[in-house]
Amino acid sequence: MGSKVLLVLDLDDTLYPEIAFVESGFRAVASHLQKHSGISKSESTSFMMEDLRQFGRGKVFDRLKASFSVPEVTVREMVSIYRSHLPEICLFPEALNLLRDLPSIISKKPYLVTDGNPRVQRSKIQALKLSQFFERTYCSRDFGMAAEKPSTQVFEHIAKREGVDFAAITYVGDDPSKDFHGVMAAGGRAIRVRTGRFASVELEDIVAPEIDLPSLAHLSKILRDLTD
Repeated sequence: MGSKVLLVLDLDDTLYPEIAFVESGFRAVASHLQKHSGISKSESTSFMMEDLRQFGRGKVFDRLKASFSVPEVTVREMVSIYRSHLPEICLFPEALNLLRDLPSIISKKPYLVTDGNPRVQRSKIQALKLSQFFERTYCSRDFGMAAEKPSTQVFEHIAKREGVDFAAITYVGDDPSKDFHGVMAAGGRAIRVRTGRFASVELEDIVAPEIDLPSLAHLSKILRDLTD
């Protein structure tokens, strides 16, 4: 097995489809509404999904409350339910195959680095049963808001923990707006997977990773080549 690669993986839309978490959260909110306001779970879930498609994130619960008579449930309560529920989510099949295959490819377990609300991110990690596959899983905000990508603060912590130069790091992610240029500028390697909501996004001002994959199904071969 090779030892040249210290692999770090992103979470949302890299290992699983992030929209699945959103839908799971909406279902949790809808269940609460049905219990306390009598609104059909399917009706409110459909409303939220359609609102998301039309207007994007940010005000879905506000518009839900404005469209239905739900004085018993506040928007703040809906947000809390959404963030605290144990999500019903699954890994991409190719992600699970990769994680199972990694011990035969690289000598060190990979690390996971994810942005976002730490409580929410940890609930995803728990639901996906990821800890067994990783040396450590890091929520960047545990290091402070400024540690979110493209900051390399968490990656520097990992390199120091492993006693390696930053150049040993290979980071795999999906979001071209933040996942790659920080790591690359610091001397690490970045690999893009075109999965999830950013699959077709191209940003002209961002230096693109040399390795650009349609999915994680291709990563095992890339890693074997890198560690030969």
